[in-house]
Amino acid sequence: MGFVIFLGFISLLVTCYYGLKWKKSDERLKWTKKYVYSLGLTIILFLVSVFGSIASHDYEVKQSAALAISSSKRASYISSSKSVSSRSSSKKAARQKELDTEKLTLYPVSITSVKALSGISSEDLVLSGTTNAPDGAIILVSYDTDQNLAEKVDDIGYAKVKNNKFKAAVADDLLDDLDGNKALAKNPTISLQVFAVQGYTQSDEDIDFTNNLNRELKKQNIARTKITLPDKVLKELHVKTASSSSSSSSSSSSTFNASEYSKNISWSQLIHNPYTNAQVCMSGKVTQRQVTDDDFVTLQVEVDDDPDHYIVLEYDHELEKKLSGTDTVVKGDNITVYGESVGNEERETILGAKLTVAAIAPEKIVIN
Repeated sequence: MGFVIFLGFISLLVTCYYGLKWKKSDERLKWTKKYVYSLGLTIILFLVSVFGSIASHDYEVKQSAALAISSSKRASYISSSKSVSSRSSSKKAARQKELDTEKLTLYPVSITSVKALSGISSEDLVLSGTTNAPDGAIILVSYDTDQNLAEKVDDIGYAKVKNNKFKAAVADDLLDDLDGNKALAKNPTISLQVFAVQGYTQSDEDIDFTNNLNRELKKQNIARTKITLPDKVLKELHVKTASSSSSSSSSSSSTFNASEYSKNISWSQLIHNPYTNAQVCMSGKVTQRQVTDDDFVTLQVEVDDDPDHYIVLEYDHELEKKLSGTDTVVKGDNITVYGESVGNEERETILGAKLTVAAIAPEKIVIN
């Protein structure tokens, strides 16, 4: 715009010069043309400068208004962001408080089967077991940290209890130790904390135990379970050791000690104290045998020669020969069972009456 004004000023000077020439010269026609052209150019430049100034002023006004609006929006956005962040933090704090105060009920479990998952999968270790926890209770497994390592077999999400049984998958790479698995090479046995919990609402994506759960674990002193890792899992962990199956079977037969199981704990004591995890020895007659679709064997055994006193044994069918020395324990067999009490179960008789039975996870079955 300044350049246009400068040209207008020059044009005005030229116009004045031509005007003077026109007055003094006799060749007025010659200077008249130049004067008119110069005057026209001056007027055009003048109009351009005027309209340019007006347009420039309007542009500056609009820019100032736009800047003010932008600043206002930015301030509003920052304020809104702070508000959203504040609400988010508030929700997180409320959720954390909820997790820290929720009522949890913990149940011990008994492991009846430890095997490797067949096929290609990262979940190479599958734990099967029984528990007195209600349907829907969550199965949690921890190794050397307060983190859950368990989930559904061939799926995501928590492993859960159904009909007092469960199956949970544990990824083999989570069982690595910090010493290159040298300890596993010497002894392929690890200690896991396996338990069921009701009322736990922590997201299955967050594997860390809540503070509330850690407090309950310490309070209830849930015992750890020792398991021998299958050959496939040891291979995945690059553990060089002798055949685990042969060593573990010879180990189990050599380490079994009948004197560790009490014969002095009665059926009545198990019914009234279902969560003692007592090592018991009881004898009786098999009155019922069932095999479920998922290959769980259930034996109902009458003890004390009393038709109202029953214990129930549940185990994976693959373990039957290892437990009893035979492929099948049949109805009518008189047996002695050595195992761990894992709670009570409510059953229904043929006549529809309710019957409370003591559940035992067998570790050895002797057919008398």
